[in-house]
Amino acid sequence: MKLSESFKEAVRDLFWLLNRGYPKKSSVDLVGNRYMLCSDERKILYRGVFEKAVCIERRSKIIKPSNTNLTLLIDGLNILITIVSYLKGRMIFRALDGYVRDIAGVFGNFCFDEYTVRASELFIQWVKRFFSNAGVVVFLDYNASKSGELASYIRKKLDEIEVEGEVLVDKRCDGLLISRHLEGGMETAVVTSDTGIIDRAVRTVDPFSDIFNIMLKKKIPDIRRIADIRFPGR
Repeated sequence: MKLSESFKEAVRDLFWLLNRGYPKKSSVDLVGNRYMLCSDERKILYRGVFEKAVCIERRSKIIKPSNTNLTLLIDGLNILITIVSYLKGRMIFRALDGYVRDIAGVFGNFCFDEYTVRASELFIQWVKRFFSNAGVVVFLDYNASKSGELASYIRKKLDEIEVEGEVLVDKRCDGLLISRHLEGGMETAVVTSDTGIIDRAVRTVDPFSDIFNIMLKKKIPDIRRIADIRFPGR
């Protein structure tokens, strides 16, 4: 997907509005209409642009852990949906808050198919390559199609690479993940790009820089660089 020439100014205008307390949805509509953005560009604005204080706070939580005893608490569908979006040729991007997202953002149409298998394999390869000595807990939403089959497949793949791991299927995934994280303290880190989880987490890990940039040699469009927005934080 090629972004329009006016997209950069749209990002900068929205960033200005959000930093002055304007509501997000109406601000995205206002900016989108002004610059005649397409539907996908508006989704990028909504999922990728946040006020400065939020961006700095979220970026401060991203770590590159050296602790081999770390336990990764993984928001399974969130991670797989983003990889599947890439595999299907859809837009992925790095938001102003530092996290990589897609323009789908929902798992209503998620299913366990050949794309999910490939995405799961990439995720497992990432674990093996970068966190082979870490513990892994994958949380899958019970309401997703064939979540039980997906859980069994991921358990099998974790066994194959000899990584100590759990795969949990539950209707209360987000709450369970955060509870496990807060109980585990500095020995755990959350793997997600879900803003609701990030804002409640203490430490996070970004898998997509490794998966896309290093493993797949894919350059991820960075909204901060596109719009040339500067603020402290990695």
